[in-house]
Amino acid sequence: MTVEEPSRPLPAVADAIVVGGGTAGSIVAARLSEDPTRSVLLLELGPDYGADPANWPVEFTDSFASAPDSHSGVHACESGANGRRLPLPRAQLIGGCSAHNSCGWVRGTMDDYDAWADLGNPGWGWDEVLPVFNRIERDPDFEPPLHGKDGPIPINRIPREEMSAFADAALETSLRGGPLAGVPDFNGRHAESGLSPLPMNTRRGIRWNAALAYLTQTVRARPNLTICAHTLVDTVLLEGNRAVGVRAVDATGIAQAITSRRVVLTAGSYDTPTILLRSGIGPPDELAALGLHCCVPLPGVGRNLRDHCLIPTRFRLTDREMRTGHALIEVLARGRSRHARGTDADLQLIVQCGPIAAGATEMAGGLAAALYQTHSVGSLTLRSADPTAAPRIDHGYLTDAREEEALADALSLARELAGTPPLSTLITEEVLPGPTVRTRSEIRAFIRNNVDTIYHPVGTCKMGAESDQTAVVSARGDVHGVAGLTVADGSIMPCIPTANTHWPILMVAERVADFLLAIV
Repeated sequence: MTVEEPSRPLPAVADAIVVGGGTAGSIVAARLSEDPTRSVLLLELGPDYGADPANWPVEFTDSFASAPDSHSGVHACESGANGRRLPLPRAQLIGGCSAHNSCGWVRGTMDDYDAWADLGNPGWGWDEVLPVFNRIERDPDFEPPLHGKDGPIPINRIPREEMSAFADAALETSLRGGPLAGVPDFNGRHAESGLSPLPMNTRRGIRWNAALAYLTQTVRARPNLTICAHTLVDTVLLEGNRAVGVRAVDATGIAQAITSRRVVLTAGSYDTPTILLRSGIGPPDELAALGLHCCVPLPGVGRNLRDHCLIPTRFRLTDREMRTGHALIEVLARGRSRHARGTDADLQLIVQCGPIAAGATEMAGGLAAALYQTHSVGSLTLRSADPTAAPRIDHGYLTDAREEEALADALSLARELAGTPPLSTLITEEVLPGPTVRTRSEIRAFIRNNVDTIYHPVGTCKMGAESDQTAVVSARGDVHGVAGLTVADGSIMPCIPTANTHWPILMVAERVADFLLAIV
């Protein structure tokens, strides 16, 4: 039985307000409330299921489940992918998308973070962020200095004997001279090409999300921390160029102003920029077209949207009774396209196994072909000043021709791996794209008609120097031109890491929390 925490009355004042209780917000609220002299208010649109995973809906704790429909605010990508509309679910609950992701625990590379520093963000290079990554994880399989042993999030890899037969056979190809060698650690300094069991943030089969890791019962008992679920934040309140609080609507529909000395936005790469725009912070012409007064002109708000994209593959398997494993994704494969930067791999094959269709007994394997060094850039704009209206989102997929070519290379790699024993011995036929998709034009059409998101949006409040007209926040996460207002989620990433973005977002939240705690 699940037990949702009851909603609390909204207080009138707090020293710090954290807007959004997802992956980043759970961390920032926990970290800021370490100082007993600072009152911290965490506001979340969805419910709060507390510190005990036994009280959570099973779809959020079962590491085999992913992206449930419940508690999801579903946006849509409207164009950029051959005009197709793509659903973009965002988990609305304390814990956010860390409560419904695939549990992939991948960090990115030295070059990813050194590039952030090179773009005008001192303190974000590899040497500075590695210790932050390490203090988050508890990985028993690898040692410092590249891994952490004492962090709040437990990491494990499924043993081969417990994997699906499909994932195990994929790993076996690396031992038999297949196209990809085995890689012991996918979280080294570089993105090496190869196959490896997927590191996962799970504990005894439970998806150990940011809320369970950071908003523990001990943290929740702090008298200076208040968590208010079912609360919609409309705007940041400004006095001149200073943030002085937020306008929020509680669970009963009553709106009120809450004052504070510091507002921290952690609502994610779709909702953080929409709050800024509704508050009059953004491109002046865009705001004027909606009848909104521009308080702080920042043309970069909602721009620089980055996401990883993929194309699906599916293979019919030989055995209806094939072992299916214990996680949604058990193995990853990485390779290089013709457009890979430096020496790092830019392609990822997501090795999966399950029923070929809902309710079917026939099994299928998948090697979803993903691009992890993207080139296209999208944008987010408001449709309306109504806080319940979804924004207009364009991920811009394939607007840079290099992406289509790289995904074609990824498909070629997936087919090569599928044709290598012993994996090939489990496959009876390729279902998707299928045997009719072979020529350059057929592959191009398949990619354009099937490209999809991996749910890794970042960058819509880009971090950079104030002289950079595309930047929204400083290297400390502070919004340019607005005192007392900080962003501490994936929206501040200037470019997307060569990795699933879950762990990098945790790092961003920890890093910005460090900066905020240093403020006297």
